[in-house]
Amino acid sequence: MTPSLKPLPPSEWRVMYLLWKHGPLTVAEVHRLSPDHNLTTVATFLKRLVSKGYLSTALEPSSPVGGRPPERFYPRVDYSTGLELVVRQFLADYLFGDPDGLSFLATTAQQRLSAVNEAPPAPGSGNVRPFHRKLS
Repeated sequence: MTPSLKPLPPSEWRVMYLLWKHGPLTVAEVHRLSPDHNLTTVATFLKRLVSKGYLSTALEPSSPVGGRPPERFYPRVDYSTGLELVVRQFLADYLFGDPDGLSFLATTAQQRLSAVNEAPPAPGSGNVRPFHRKLS
């Protein structure tokens, strides 16, 4: 795990998750997959993720509509590392090493995995699922 990486806030996590799930994407492609944010907001999230070290960019060879070619954003951090950072931050922020809280979390996670009768995705398999639900 890269020591300089910080855990992501939920809005940036959701954007990063799209890149882990779908592979390298342009701003427009992320926007199509995340229509609850406008194009400018998506672009801002992606730029923040680049500055935080989660993404790198490369210009496409050409533009489909002429003009400047779009940038494609590539994950520099794998899903497992990102998830580990978020879980560690959650544990530090909310459970403070409380054994009862940790036990409850482990039991709840095991019950959920048993209920869907499948193991978590293998790191780097591309078969990732979000562990959050968007709040309305």
